[in-house]
Amino acid sequence: KQTIPYDEQVSGEASYDELVPVLFALTDIQKPGAISRAVNYPTRIMDQFLFADLKDMLSIDPSLPTYQAFEMIRASGKPFDNSDIFCSRFDLLTDTAANYKTMLSAEVLERLFAGYKAESLTAGQKADEKLEHLKKMIDIARDFDRVYAAATSGNSTPLKDFLEYITMSSQDESAEGEAELSAVKLMTCHKSKGLEFPVVFIPGVQVGIFPNECYIRNKEDIESERRLFYVSMTRAIDRVYLTCNADPFVGAGLVEKGFLAEIPGVTIAERT
Repeated sequence: KQTIPYDEQVSGEASYDELVPVLFALTDIQKPGAISRAVNYPTRIMDQFLFADLKDMLSIDPSLPTYQAFEMIRASGKPFDNSDIFCSRFDLLTDTAANYKTMLSAEVLERLFAGYKAESLTAGQKADEKLEHLKKMIDIARDFDRVYAAATSGNSTPLKDFLEYITMSSQDESAEGEAELSAVKLMTCHKSKGLEFPVVFIPGVQVGIFPNECYIRNKEDIESERRLFYVSMTRAIDRVYLTCNADPFVGAGLVEKGFLAEIPGVTIAERT
């Protein structure tokens, strides 16, 4: 029996992929895209829609760089969903970025860990898995710092050298797995953000699965699911296949019909 090789993108990899950009952001906090990604670790609290609404409410120039816009949002005292967490993270990131050159890499990670642990996250904003990964990264950093202290380059900083070390280690692991490049990539919709593939398959596009029954109770939740569906579809470069087990055009309202019914000109191919 012939099988299709696949590569499952597990949550641990996602934690690593999301943590490293935070550390890079600390070395150049005003670099375009740095703070917007860093502030959403270990949980997402500021998406582009909320950011656009806040800029409009506070009359912030749309062309203003994100870091300066975040500064204005922080200083405004404007309440919004997770505004307290946004403010504490913004302060944590900017303060650490201002002092990272005088800190060992483990000290930087420990400061982040302490800041994240102090957050009052609500149910559904679970960051335990990512924080466990961060703790493991601290152990790696401590070992690295011991070596770094014995043979310092003198022209860099512990954090930058640590980032170079883990980046090279990651590249070595990628080279070892080069034979798996032809395998089908399996991942969650969230994990796919920022990636592109020639062909994408999104199974279970039907009410109860995608959108999940937990997210069809009010307009805001369904909009969140709809944005995730859009992100998933736009990962495809050439072609995207959507599958479902029920008729997407049966139902009394938009929510009951599901996302497939919203796509103009969609072609439904029944399995025979």
